[in-house]
Amino acid sequence: MGLAIAAAVLWMATIIRLVVTIRRPDAARVTMAAAAVCVSLAFTIGVVATWFDTTLDWPNGAEFVSHLLFVTGAYFTLLFLSAVRHGRLGQPVVVRHTVLFGTVVLVMVALFGVADVHDRSAGSAFASAYADDGAAVLYRITFSAYFVYCLVTIARTCRRHAFTDGDRARTLSLLGIGVGAALAAVASLASALQMAVSYLTGRPEPVLATINLVGVAAAGIIAGIGVLVPIPLDTLLRWRRARRISDHLEPLWAELTGSMPEVVLAVPPGRNPIEHAEMVSTRRRIEIADALYRIHITEPAATGIRRSGNPPEALGRVLRDATAWHADDHAGVLAADLLPAADDDLSQLLAVAGAYGAGR
Repeated sequence: MGLAIAAAVLWMATIIRLVVTIRRPDAARVTMAAAAVCVSLAFTIGVVATWFDTTLDWPNGAEFVSHLLFVTGAYFTLLFLSAVRHGRLGQPVVVRHTVLFGTVVLVMVALFGVADVHDRSAGSAFASAYADDGAAVLYRITFSAYFVYCLVTIARTCRRHAFTDGDRARTLSLLGIGVGAALAAVASLASALQMAVSYLTGRPEPVLATINLVGVAAAGIIAGIGVLVPIPLDTLLRWRRARRISDHLEPLWAELTGSMPEVVLAVPPGRNPIEHAEMVSTRRRIEIADALYRIHITEPAATGIRRSGNPPEALGRVLRDATAWHADDHAGVLAADLLPAADDDLSQLLAVAGAYGAGR
């Protein structure tokens, strides 16, 4: 049941990643999408292992194919992390990872081919059923060694970069992927130890088998959520930011548009609440800016604004005084001209609105 839930979560994440990649392909998105497809397929085959083996008449084929998909997914994830860190995929990095990956796959194919595992299907109990076969044990150790190496690298990279840029959605995503990778590493290591210990002692290791089963399912679910979480969280944060900006501008906007209704623009309904909130926020910024290009401030008030240490806040305080708005449109100083040139007009408008609202 746990594997089926993990597969479902991973496929939801994978479909979303594929849509994003098709729309805006680049090295990072392509490698991430490839990794997601491989891992989702691996979990799916694990869920239908018995059907897979029976349908293809290939005993333990599901075990072998799912492991190849897991290592391929880990390989693409390492390339993805390299592309994210460096902004591109350098040839030396690709060659190094590809040579190691290719070597591991060849060893896995050779060991699985010579192992005595082709007469009957063990389903999900491969580690218990073939712990007495040396080639099968080496096959699982080879797979786990490479897989754990990749997963530990992934987990360390996610932890290192999760809190670097203050992006909450990205932080939660990397934490989810990192925790999922760490759990998968524990699960894979437990499976390899289960076979090795059983091979050496001749006794079953049910505790390690349970750790593997639970760890794989938990890793898939958590990593899938980590891939999924940026989309709804980004949407929520966009909506909250738009609402906060609108609420912050509300007192100033209401005053200015009440005095100059000609600057008001119609707000068309958005396709969803997020788009509508962002449209309202944008329109309020535009309408306040238009109003400031129509308001004339008296010379004494304008002089005080120019001499202040913070012109936007000084302008906000002046706008609270109706007598400082010059009645003659051809005299005084335009309010917009009292604001210093800046790349971030929004921060200035927020400062003006904050100072204006502080006195209401």
